[in-house]
Amino acid sequence: MESHTLIQDKLSEWNLSKLINRFEDEQINDETFLSLDTSAHLEVLIPKTGPRVKFRKRLQEYKQSLNRQHEEEMMETNVDSHHMSTVSFPSQSLCAHSPPGHHSHRESEVCTRLPGGLC
Repeated sequence: MESHTLIQDKLSEWNLSKLINRFEDEQINDETFLSLDTSAHLEVLIPKTGPRVKFRKRLQEYKQSLNRQHEEEMMETNVDSHHMSTVSFPSQSLCAHSPPGHHSHRESEVCTRLPGGLC
């Protein structure tokens, strides 16, 4: 049988550990656990109103926290990739006829002494 540690952890954390066996009996796994949001499913799974309302509220809060974490990770990834794309490195002369640091051409100019713009 599949591991249900997320379900066990969350139900225990939410003081709903009495529901763990019910979730196991109904073969609720991590994927279906996060998809439990329709009233029909919850009414069958959790027939008592009090625990059902509590579960629905906690599950909604948990999903919102997962979404916030995902958004923050995406923002961090975007910031990191933007930072990497704007990093500049010192330019070096590609002209064989002048030593590094003594290049007489401006960076925007192309050397025209050899075909292809190479000096």
